[in-house]
Amino acid sequence: MRKINLVLCLLLLSGCVKHDDFIVSIPIDDTPPKMINNTKCENIVAIKIFQVLDNYSLAHVCEEVSYSDDLSCYGHTVYISKNKNELHFDDKIIKPQEGKCFSYNGVYKYEAMNGMSHTVPKIKFIDSKIKNPAYTEYQKNHNIAKEE
Repeated sequence: MRKINLVLCLLLLSGCVKHDDFIVSIPIDDTPPKMINNTKCENIVAIKIFQVLDNYSLAHVCEEVSYSDDLSCYGHTVYISKNKNELHFDDKIIKPQEGKCFSYNGVYKYEAMNGMSHTVPKIKFIDSKIKNPAYTEYQKNHNIAKEE
């Protein structure tokens, strides 16, 4: 019986309160961010080269080990082009520079020494952040000067 009386009292009291007094107007900033994450970025933290050829290298994808600061480099094989004057060697670990990430860029087919044919993804570095198309549209609609 006490519970019913308590519920009835609460219902009566809640009906007596004017809720409009509790509404607070908070301005909302609807400006979209200028830059967004590049959706073409792959979740690859590093690669470890295992075979170097003239213009490219083959490498294994690495991932971070949760219980230490080490990398585990036993992932799938990828192809990466060498830039001019860039030194590639066996067991070299390559990580993206700040603001860059790895992205797949087609496939590479080759024949191993045992005669088996293999196809591996090509990877390249791209910008990890790109201009937000929604911000560009926002600039047009709000007459905001474009930034270079």
